[in-house]
Amino acid sequence: MSSDEVKLETNCELSWSKIQVQGSKPLYTGCFYRQPNNESTPLEQLNGSLSKLSHGQNLPNILLTGDFNAPDIQWDSNNTIRTPQQYNRDVNETLLNIVNEQS
Repeated sequence: MSSDEVKLETNCELSWSKIQVQGSKPLYTGCFYRQPNNESTPLEQLNGSLSKLSHGQNLPNILLTGDFNAPDIQWDSNNTIRTPQQYNRDVNETLLNIVNEQS
């Protein structure tokens, strides 16, 4: 087994590591942070980073953790819990789109 830090250029708070187990696809682990009052730009950069990792036919395993500061999302139904302000609605929609595109 080996592990490496993965360098993917972004301007968001995101760190990736690659764990390689002999005979298995690599596992990329990522940790992401979005400040509470931030726009959806960091999420768009996260999506770009995920797209770089998941290009090609042999898709890696990806485990993404972190604090997305999206308390209005009800994850089991991919909806918002309450009607957020327009600013938060845009952030929530961006994050839900990323989750749906990458799964």
